[in-house]
Amino acid sequence: MATSTINQRGYDPHAMAWDTVPISETPNSAFTPRFRSQALNDAVARRSQADAKKAASDATPASGTPADKTSVDKTQPPASRAAGRKGKLITKWKPRPFPKPNPDDYVIVVKPRECISLHEAFSENWYGTAFKAYLGPERAESLTVLPSREQNLIVIHTPHHGTADKVIGDFAVNIERRQVLLRGYLRQDGGNVCHGVIVVRNTDTTETLRESVRWRSGTIVEVRKFGTSNKARVTFAGQKKPRFVHYDTMLIPVQPYYRTIPACGKCGVVGHRMDACPNPRPDTCGLCGQQVQLVEEGVRAPHDCVPVCSVCGGAHATNSRACTAKYRISNAAASNGRKSRMAAKKRRQPQTRDEPGEPPRRDNVKTNKQAPSTGAVGKQPTVQSCSGGGQAWANAVKNGKQVSGTGGAASSSPSNLPSSVRRTEQNTLSNLQAQIETLQKRLAAAEAKQTQSVCPPPPPAVEAMESETGAAAKDALAALEARMSALEARMDSVITGLQNQISTLVEAAIGKMTEAIPTLIAQQVARSNKRTGLIKDVSGRYPKTSRRQIDLDDDDSCSLAGMEDNPYPASAGSGAPLSQSLVNLTDHGGQP
Repeated sequence: MATSTINQRGYDPHAMAWDTVPISETPNSAFTPRFRSQALNDAVARRSQADAKKAASDATPASGTPADKTSVDKTQPPASRAAGRKGKLITKWKPRPFPKPNPDDYVIVVKPRECISLHEAFSENWYGTAFKAYLGPERAESLTVLPSREQNLIVIHTPHHGTADKVIGDFAVNIERRQVLLRGYLRQDGGNVCHGVIVVRNTDTTETLRESVRWRSGTIVEVRKFGTSNKARVTFAGQKKPRFVHYDTMLIPVQPYYRTIPACGKCGVVGHRMDACPNPRPDTCGLCGQQVQLVEEGVRAPHDCVPVCSVCGGAHATNSRACTAKYRISNAAASNGRKSRMAAKKRRQPQTRDEPGEPPRRDNVKTNKQAPSTGAVGKQPTVQSCSGGGQAWANAVKNGKQVSGTGGAASSSPSNLPSSVRRTEQNTLSNLQAQIETLQKRLAAAEAKQTQSVCPPPPPAVEAMESETGAAAKDALAALEARMSALEARMDSVITGLQNQISTLVEAAIGKMTEAIPTLIAQQVARSNKRTGLIKDVSGRYPKTSRRQIDLDDDDSCSLAGMEDNPYPASAGSGAPLSQSLVNLTDHGGQP
């Protein structure tokens, strides 16, 4: 292997002079490992630079920089992140606490590429066995696998970048004659990075944003766009978030980044993202959460869909921009909230008051200085207390006789203060009670007067009838009886008129029917004679009809009863008996 020698000029701190040092370099000495993931390459490069800076600072402690600067930088708190919650939260979801990785570990998050449950696929704790078979025993020695059943993902810690490169991107592991398709990505939530959000164009992608977004004062670790929205998350190296970045040479502000509560729009469950849903339900609407019958495979029937958020219960879709309760509460924000609540509680607590016989305390007393009175050398103190006893004591001191001089002592002795205070309080209470009684009496009198003048109560109807005189009652009763009699007479006349009309109509109808009966009978007889003709007897001769028989035939009131009472007589010239005549009348023998 060929080697080359180059001269590098540097500063020697011991000799305190610049010097040229020959350095031999092999072709592979400047080789930087390249991996499939660009994020991993950037992370390895940043760690190499950080290690080089640390080694240089340790080797030159007298270069003007304090030796403990590195330790100070390490102990700086992370960038403060606002909680961001402004809405009402109905879920109590919290992420499962995982062990913190080592400072040199790479954190990789692995999710399924298909809609499966990792807990069911890696049943009976087959996670470690599957990854050991995929990576090999040597690389698996430094691997830590942390499965999350609720979020349906796997978190992996490893200090080796070669092992991290194997689990970043698309890969597959075999378990129990089954292949599970997985996808991993490098998590940039280490202790030496912070995040921000910028507004970009909808047509931008993650690849184009990596070239167009620049932070000239620092290093941008990662740029990731949020789906099809116009927002992108920018990860910065260090713990201080910049206020502005350059977006295609335009300076744009960087907004705080808020972590959200994971919620799925496929099954409506809070705890995992939509891309890692373990149990998608085709018959469940992701907007309203209703179970709808499937018309075809994967096609739901039309229904009344009213969006309902799974996180806050609002009238919007889950993970919508309108949801203000989807942000998590950070530990710093929670501690600040507890401190503010405790301070507010202390402010609401009532202050303790002094006893009547005790002097006022300094924390409850406000002292106002006044100008000295004319003819007095000393100043007259004015003391005001929050309690009644302290105020009375201050008034007693203020109203007492003052002695000219620097002492300004009062003539009253402190031993007489309790009795005077009690006496003053008793007098004040008695005066107040008397004033209260007087005011109550005046108020009652005013209310009674106002009630009588505004709305006098109407007397009941029964009392008014009893208060009337006997003559007025008799007149009213007579008028009522006359009215009732008039109504009865009117009803009788109406009923009588109706009866007469009904009788007249019935008689007219009967008369018309009686007059029409003979005419109908005559018409029927004429029709029968015209149809049958004259009737012959057995011998073939026409029978002779007597005048009485003709009269009977022409009589409209003939009946069988009359014929039975007055039988037909025998004809004079016929010589035929009556029975023969009857037979001839009823014989329908030969026709002419």
